[in-house]
Amino acid sequence: MLQPGVALAPCGRPSVVRRLAAGAAALAFLLCAQWQRPCGASETVVTGSSSSRCCDAPATTATGTPLADSTQQRLLQVQAAELAGDLPGADRIYRHIVADHPDDALGWAAYGEFLRFLIHDPVQAKLAFQTALQVPHPSDQLRALALKGLGDIAGAAGDSEGAIAIMRQSLAVMPLADTHRALSVLLLVAHHDEAGAAEEARLAVAATPNDPLSLLVYAILCERIGHHDDGRRAFSHALSIAGCDAQGRADHPVHCCVFYNAACYLSVCKQPMQALTMLSAFFAAPNHLHRSRHDIVGDPDFAGMLQDPGFIALLDKNLPPAATSPASASAVPR
Repeated sequence: MLQPGVALAPCGRPSVVRRLAAGAAALAFLLCAQWQRPCGASETVVTGSSSSRCCDAPATTATGTPLADSTQQRLLQVQAAELAGDLPGADRIYRHIVADHPDDALGWAAYGEFLRFLIHDPVQAKLAFQTALQVPHPSDQLRALALKGLGDIAGAAGDSEGAIAIMRQSLAVMPLADTHRALSVLLLVAHHDEAGAAEEARLAVAATPNDPLSLLVYAILCERIGHHDDGRRAFSHALSIAGCDAQGRADHPVHCCVFYNAACYLSVCKQPMQALTMLSAFFAAPNHLHRSRHDIVGDPDFAGMLQDPGFIALLDKNLPPAATSPASASAVPR
């Protein structure tokens, strides 16, 4: 199933800004991006690499455009950089946000997600999320998102019980669809609680009834607990909203996680040929590189296909064993 924390980006690239926005009702989250820390010209700030990075860089984007004044406007500039695949440029703007607005939980929470999901730096991401919770008067939405980020990090570190506890804490602050989805996966993988996982997936759909990812995760879990008709309806509705057919064909860009979760559903339904077709569409999408071979082989939805020659050949073609690392952005397959 879908990796926790992923939502749809408009042109096939996973924008952190839009993923954060997907779980929130307020327009502020649509502009969501990062976090901030006070620092001087010689002070190292949160980093996604081993090199020190200071906040004395010129206040412009990578293209030379002056940075906007407000956090929300800068987050739109971050989004443009992310969608263009310019992670260094996005990081540069993030660092200015956190330097200029150190008490803004919005900036810290979004920067934490950027570091967690795209830079794969859980240590600095954890510090960012913790800072988002410590600044004065963070909103319930931002508190919930920061807690979910901490839960994702705990799950990636193998602490499933800790992750479940943090996800429940996040939901107690504010129930967000992304958190319900993440908890559903944790319950399935860590507790083998298919009924509990299906209920969390249902709550995600209730919160975002037109989100293809919520619908697909729900479809997978409905199939697992024997609610086949409900699963088929959710699957069909998800593909209709995403704008692709059951073979992964579309006349416009479709996010890779739609294809991936559709393949998971078809695999659980014991339709391996159809699952391979949809998984091929996933690999053809431009933003599939966030998922490793280790992630896919470890996904319980593909357990019945691990000996399938077509499945192995597809992985060998797109993710050769020698070229992939067992490290992943999340230890919880989704």
